[in-house]
Amino acid sequence: MINKESRAHLKDINRKKTLENTLYYLKNYLNPDEKWDRRITPKERINKIRYAEVYWETVSDHIKDMDYRNFLKTPYWKAIAAHTKYRAGYRCQLCNSAYNLVTHHRSYKIHGREHAHMNELIVLCNNCHSKFHDKIAKFQFRAKSISEPNPKARESLAILIVFAIIFLLLSTFEGRKTGKSRFGFAKRRSLRKR
Repeated sequence: MINKESRAHLKDINRKKTLENTLYYLKNYLNPDEKWDRRITPKERINKIRYAEVYWETVSDHIKDMDYRNFLKTPYWKAIAAHTKYRAGYRCQLCNSAYNLVTHHRSYKIHGREHAHMNELIVLCNNCHSKFHDKIAKFQFRAKSISEPNPKARESLAILIVFAIIFLLLSTFEGRKTGKSRFGFAKRRSLRKR
């Protein structure tokens, strides 16, 4: 039977271990100068990132305090980006290109918690990624040029952009299921007899 003193001692040991794990996590996975050991498989990398016993609030705060360019160089982000690309079949989720792929946040509200919200990350080719950011930049310029911007209008536009991306993704996958191209034309079938 465990008494109150031993419970308190076990909790103290768990807190120390979680603190040590958190410090190790920050030092090794959130340091832009660190690299993954080549012997660690991509599956093991994402599991180490997602299922570590750490103080997640501390990890999230550390990520938010980092320079974004340095964040993109961390083993944490590289493992998440690689897993997202694997999940997307190494294709742009808008145009289906297989070249120059990047992982993109649908919403930066999850920044610092990407490991727990990987469904908020999408894979884009550089071309689609730059088009997406150009549209956002134009929207931000227009929003700044209005004397008193309406926050609900901005939120509605952001939701509209997300729905447009989802629609494009669904229409791409719909074509694969129905045997039609994205534009509604029947895909060319082989002339061989079966």
